[in-house]
Amino acid sequence: AHAMYVGLYGEDHERVAVVLGNMANVLRDQGKVAEALAMEEKVLDIQRRTLGSEHDHVASSLLNLGAAYVDQGMQEEALARYEEGLGLVRRLHPERTVLEGRFLESIGSVYARQGRHADALAWYQKAHWIYRKTLGAESADAGGVICKSAGALQGQGEVDEAIAKYEEGLAIQRRA
Repeated sequence: AHAMYVGLYGEDHERVAVVLGNMANVLRDQGKVAEALAMEEKVLDIQRRTLGSEHDHVASSLLNLGAAYVDQGMQEEALARYEEGLGLVRRLHPERTVLEGRFLESIGSVYARQGRHADALAWYQKAHWIYRKTLGAESADAGGVICKSAGALQGQGEVDEAIAKYEEGLAIQRRA
């Protein structure tokens, strides 16, 4: 598919970037995370050249690239991409969007991986606020980030509060 799209549109085209992004997802699913990372970097490069740096697709690519860095254990690189994407989304959509929530949640997840549970909790709470505002309090995303907040609380030794949050988040996810 990639060769076909390159033949039709040339190497620097948004449709080629979409195909490469899909291929990166397949590679990631196959456990070929280094190859997926290289492909995500190429997707971002193509999108910046074809769409400009201030575009929603560039923000989505930064989110995907951050996840690819996380898969490689490259936490600081992931944080840099997530923070860049968060800034971009906030400039493009000052009214708040679900994509902002995804960046906030992803930043929290990196902090959780690093054992920085208080920081993770703060970012998860921000993501929860965005999800409530954009998707509603009973959305699966809101429930999921509540469960992640519970994990951060558990990491801080707040077991009773963590259990209550897990129950709250799971109940929302069941209803969603």
